[in-house]
Amino acid sequence: MLLLAHRKRLDSGAATQLKCVALQLLEYGMDVKALFAAPLVAFLVVASANEVAMPQGWSGTASASTRNAFQMGVDPQVTFEGKRSLTVKALNPVSDVEYVSAIQYVNSQGYEGKRVRFSGVLKSQGITQWAGVWLAPREVTSFVDRSDSAMRGRTPMDPLPAGNGVGSGDKDWHQVTVVIDVPQEPTRLSMGLGLVGNGQAWLSDLKFEEVDAATPLTPGTVGLNLNRVAEEFQKALKGPLAAPKVPVKKAPHNLALDI
Repeated sequence: MLLLAHRKRLDSGAATQLKCVALQLLEYGMDVKALFAAPLVAFLVVASANEVAMPQGWSGTASASTRNAFQMGVDPQVTFEGKRSLTVKALNPVSDVEYVSAIQYVNSQGYEGKRVRFSGVLKSQGITQWAGVWLAPREVTSFVDRSDSAMRGRTPMDPLPAGNGVGSGDKDWHQVTVVIDVPQEPTRLSMGLGLVGNGQAWLSDLKFEEVDAATPLTPGTVGLNLNRVAEEFQKALKGPLAAPKVPVKKAPHNLALDI
């Protein structure tokens, strides 16, 4: 089918020439499949170029219950001033405590004790909870510590990363920045594009740089309500009320005194 679709693009003259060449190859016992290999591969490359794919060196995270409900990667259909854009998208309706994020890491070596900024231009559509950029002075693999002790409130959860973005609706391309202080001890800095709830966001023209001490720190965080996350966890633990157990009567064993 792909081959036919590709050949339909040929005009009648080119098709006639191709047929003649194929007949000549057959006369010499050559494999005609080789004739079509190059154009078919080219067609497949064009098709795959339209798919969203993760950029090299990036990783991602998503809430455990809805990993297949999100998509993230470079969107070949959307650019900003000719530059590629990273996107995160909810493929199916999710709750306001579900999230996804594309993540990039960098070693803090050389930045110890400095102030750094992660920035870009953000575009959003259909956001119901939050979408934006974030930056953390530690290695982040998830926005939520889903350990049993943290979810039950026995130990505090890790703080949410500093973040800057939009809370709802649609918004065209606009500048977003997030600024943090890097600790003195060696660590891995984490940054990325996050989405909480439904909608889609794009980030382009990404920059990471050291800034002076006069640059204000970002006061906001990723727009995820950790109290709501804990509440949902508790509901899931309790689940539906189980039906009361009916006791089963049992008879004493071997009253006949069998040996």
